[in-house]
Amino acid sequence: MDETLSRIDYLMGRIRTHPEYSNHVRRDFTNSLISEADRHSLALERIRVPTFEMDKSSRNMKKPTKSRDQCYKRLEEARAYLIREGVGVVSLSSLGHIIQAFNEEEGSSTPNNYRSSDVKFGSFYGVNVLNIHQEVNNLTYFINHASGLHPVVKASLSHLDFVRIHPYIDGNGRAARLLQDLVLERNDLPPAIIPENERDHYLSIISNALIEVIKRQVSPITISIDNISQSEKSFQTYISSKVLDSVLRLEEKLRSDRYYLVELKGVCERPMGIAIVDTLRSMANKRGHTIKASLVGRGRKKCVINVNGDMSLEEISSFFGKIGKRYKIGFNVASLR
Repeated sequence: MDETLSRIDYLMGRIRTHPEYSNHVRRDFTNSLISEADRHSLALERIRVPTFEMDKSSRNMKKPTKSRDQCYKRLEEARAYLIREGVGVVSLSSLGHIIQAFNEEEGSSTPNNYRSSDVKFGSFYGVNVLNIHQEVNNLTYFINHASGLHPVVKASLSHLDFVRIHPYIDGNGRAARLLQDLVLERNDLPPAIIPENERDHYLSIISNALIEVIKRQVSPITISIDNISQSEKSFQTYISSKVLDSVLRLEEKLRSDRYYLVELKGVCERPMGIAIVDTLRSMANKRGHTIKASLVGRGRKKCVINVNGDMSLEEISSFFGKIGKRYKIGFNVASLR
């Protein structure tokens, strides 16, 4: 796991400081990764958009009480709520209500508070209802104040401990993964996307970790990272690998979606500017690059071209060096962050 964390740190350090990587692209693609993580989080709980069914006794269509779209929207609302209100005992007491506002089995709204009865998930039981408030308080303090841990480790521990506590009747898995990704987001890291096709493996690995945690009768956030069980380390390694996957995808996107502004000196006629854009596209295509280029401005004795694609600053400068010689013009290339 240490090697994975080191690679995450190295790649994110490069992403944060690379002069050609666009902050705009980074922000948008990170948001798309978060949305993808939420969609898979729902799929892990096998939430599907239901079809309308015929009620044979009344011959009326039954209105579905839960859809995947509604649940996805609630996850978005829950994320926005925690970002706005912060992670605390009070905000988490309302989180279950936001994520799961309607309980299909009981036909009523979920309470805007922690559960008041025991709950069983798989072969496990959530903590005693009398201890939920204190357990959540310990967890929120850990999330907000604990230092000295790698953010990915902190996020995975938060995920595991929230599942152990199981403070709601329903929606605990979604809430745990949301909380984990929020810890990552706070530390400028992309989410851990747990794909639907790894559902059985994910449930197995988190169950094995929970067995050790419950056997020890001590929360995983209260002991030294060096003293955790192998099963807990395996869970952390799994989450770390998913964060690394997202980091690799993020850098690939940034590498292929760079923005440059090129000022051509000595060019004031639009036809010449368009010809230069066409020449750039042709040269880039021959070298296997995918770019978009357009003439975005024209002034006295200069034109401005916007270039977007998978070329480095060195490569695009080389291209314009050749174009400059051909058209006898000067140029200046600036990377847009």
